[in-house]
Amino acid sequence: MGCIPELNGAHKLTNGLQFLMNSGFGPFSAVFFPDVRLVNILLQVSISISCSSSFCLDLDPITRQKGYCKPMMMKSILITLMFYGFTQQLNAQITGMVAAEGGEKIPFANVLLLQAADSSFAKGGLTDDEGRFLFEEVEKGRYLIRISNLGFSTWISQPFEIAGPDIPRDFGLQTLHAEAIQLEGLEVRARKGLLQQQAEGTVFNVEGSVMTRGSSALQVLERSPGVFIDRRNNDISLNGQNGVLLMINGKQLRLPVAEAVNLLSGMSADNLEKIELLTAPSAKHDAEGSAGIINIVFKKNDLEGTNGSFSLTGGHGWGPKGAGSFNLSRQRGGNRISGGYAFSYDETYSDLHGMGSEIVPALGGDLDFDFKNVSKRIRRSHQFSLGLERDLAAHSAIGASLSYQFSNDGSGAFNRSHYEIDPDSMVNIRVNIAGQDKWNHLVSNVFFEKQFDGGAKLKLNGDYLHYRHQNPTLAGNQYSNGRGEPIYPQGGLYAEAIKGHSRTSIHIGVLKLDWEKTFSSGIRLETGLKGSYAESANLGSLERMEQEEWVADERSRTNLRVTEGIGAAYSSVYLPLGTSANLTLGARYEYWDQQFDDTTPGRRFGKLFPSLFFSKRFSEETQLRFSYTKRITRPDYNDLASYLAYNDPISVYSGNPLLKPAISNQFKGGVQYKTANFSAWYGYTDNPIARYQIVENAGSDLVIISPQNVDWQRTYNVQADLPVDFSKWWSANFGLIAGYNRFKLSYTHEPVEESFWACGLNGSQTFILPKRWSLELSGWYVSRHYNGSVKVGGFGMLNAGVKHELKNGRGSFQLSVSDLMGSMRITSHLGTIGNEAFLVKADVVYRAESAVAPILKLTYFQSFGNTQLKTRTRRNDDPEEEQSRIRKE
Repeated sequence: MGCIPELNGAHKLTNGLQFLMNSGFGPFSAVFFPDVRLVNILLQVSISISCSSSFCLDLDPITRQKGYCKPMMMKSILITLMFYGFTQQLNAQITGMVAAEGGEKIPFANVLLLQAADSSFAKGGLTDDEGRFLFEEVEKGRYLIRISNLGFSTWISQPFEIAGPDIPRDFGLQTLHAEAIQLEGLEVRARKGLLQQQAEGTVFNVEGSVMTRGSSALQVLERSPGVFIDRRNNDISLNGQNGVLLMINGKQLRLPVAEAVNLLSGMSADNLEKIELLTAPSAKHDAEGSAGIINIVFKKNDLEGTNGSFSLTGGHGWGPKGAGSFNLSRQRGGNRISGGYAFSYDETYSDLHGMGSEIVPALGGDLDFDFKNVSKRIRRSHQFSLGLERDLAAHSAIGASLSYQFSNDGSGAFNRSHYEIDPDSMVNIRVNIAGQDKWNHLVSNVFFEKQFDGGAKLKLNGDYLHYRHQNPTLAGNQYSNGRGEPIYPQGGLYAEAIKGHSRTSIHIGVLKLDWEKTFSSGIRLETGLKGSYAESANLGSLERMEQEEWVADERSRTNLRVTEGIGAAYSSVYLPLGTSANLTLGARYEYWDQQFDDTTPGRRFGKLFPSLFFSKRFSEETQLRFSYTKRITRPDYNDLASYLAYNDPISVYSGNPLLKPAISNQFKGGVQYKTANFSAWYGYTDNPIARYQIVENAGSDLVIISPQNVDWQRTYNVQADLPVDFSKWWSANFGLIAGYNRFKLSYTHEPVEESFWACGLNGSQTFILPKRWSLELSGWYVSRHYNGSVKVGGFGMLNAGVKHELKNGRGSFQLSVSDLMGSMRITSHLGTIGNEAFLVKADVVYRAESAVAPILKLTYFQSFGNTQLKTRTRRNDDPEEEQSRIRKE
């Protein structure tokens, strides 16, 4: 806590955000004070909170009477240093911010202060990595501001007057429009680099990649640096760490990772603009995701008039592929309407082969086994979207959007198990599983935005989400001995047929309020409140065939209802430290209340998540960054549920009601030199969650495949991103992540500590060829690592694509090939550290479809409508949505 002043100028707002103040955001309450008093108030607050409760500056008699002053020794040094640079009087300054049409801040733009009389040079500089510029100690006079950047139109202000050294001038947010450059009949449109570094992480600009169109959003995500899609378990990790928060257009995807993988696999990437890999998110983002945030951003058409695009894709791998999309928008003045439709069809394949030994009492003790699984799936996905926006008077806007996606998939799997039981008996088990996978997903949003005179901005967002999933299955079992003769083992788990029912329904409502103000001194303050409420219902059961009748297996019956409420408040302050450095301090408080209607214990607690970002520019080519963040990964709804789902006669899937949330702390420092980036970070996570781990039941006669908490994990990593232009027609991007990891786990028979070195490589090369042809090669590799107690071998993939732009804007053709070398094979080793369930020792090889046959796709893409960039200045970001945690078993 700190001394939280209540001054008359802030009375209404501070009363409205009393919960925020009482949650430890005292220093940031200065956002509500008038500009003239801001520096003195911040300084006094920084001094007062550095003292004990017996030495608190009396900023206001009411402050003492209400007892707001409390000790805060641990935070005093940092906050005092933060405000030290502002003890001087703020003299005449000129400030502002520069952004592109989509709201992206433009770093390193040229900003000139010119004499209005003759446009002669007065001062000059570049915007920082947040797109901000600052001129200090500006003398009296009449001036112009000129802002320019390669590939954008130039902006020039109207003449303005600086009447005195103590009167600052703030130009607010200025938007530069993308501009095509005509050179001797050749149109060259500005193109972003494939990778861009920002304070919160890395931006992967996939729009310019040859491999994007015709792919699904999941396939593009898989090619992003540091991202690993575990298709065996439908999981996603970032930089070797589990616990990723997924977002689409800045809106949290409130689905469990496994469900999100299915959603993204049916989502077209034809209009995908970029993927933001936020390893150090600021306080305005949800604290969920101990590894960070992945934000998938689709582009919007901001052109006047009627515009659109369509695409068609056909291809083949193990099975045929097809996809198509159509998008249309109309903008006139301050009104905009947009809509789209996309579909995909995909016949896919994967297989799994495992060999090893274990001790299974139900099958007679020591045995060797040989297991093989073949899975085939037909995916049929459809997606509809609709959006409405209207600009109102007085710099305000309202809007609404609706997105609906549904899929009806068919699946089939064949399992073959061969057991050699000492001394000489054998058991063969054959299982055929047929299933149907139906799901639909609705996301709706309404928003209101208003920009006030003086640089303040207010945003109000409301979201409603609904998700429904049904997955009926039917498994037929056959048992035989070594001579191929049928046998009939006793016990319910050895039934000739097993029928499964699974149904999940989720409803989520979210309300979010954000307020932001940039002061003339360049200080930016942000604060906000957020509340979400979710209800989920999970119904699952197994029935077994006994004497030609279906009998319910009560052990595997699940009827679980979960309610979850999350309340959050955040505040952050951005502080320019002169013209070459800046500091951002933030804090987010979240209160979590999750309750179950069965015997599973509920969860209820609150926690503070601080963050810090520092940036220092030494020259136009060199910049230093440092950050600290604290984050959380909460267990999915199904992770905590008490249920049993059939896998085979001696193993079942289950949840773990004793799971704890994972809490991570990460320190990261980096240097950017020209376009190259080098960074190092240290992270420690308590109770990281490892899914699909094997443990025994209390009777040691059944394997439980369930999520478990690792005790702790420590990570020391270095990272390098190197864009290279070999020539005007040949460019490349290379990335490396390498480091040392150590962890401890206790769910094996004996506690185990293990350490390992790991690395990840990624790269792409683009060749601009004559006559509007281009070629791209890209690939990635992940070295040996651990998922809980499971050791995973190294693997990778090499992809290629070629693109041809037709003349006169008649569209483009693109051919892509995924996994040229057929290398998407993942080998896992069980029992390599400690003794696990049934003392298993096994090697398991998973092959994705592309390891069986490379996946070829041919795509035609065409855009139509207005090509002249006559755009309005649009709101600079999307409202943050919700959708997160439920997993499919």
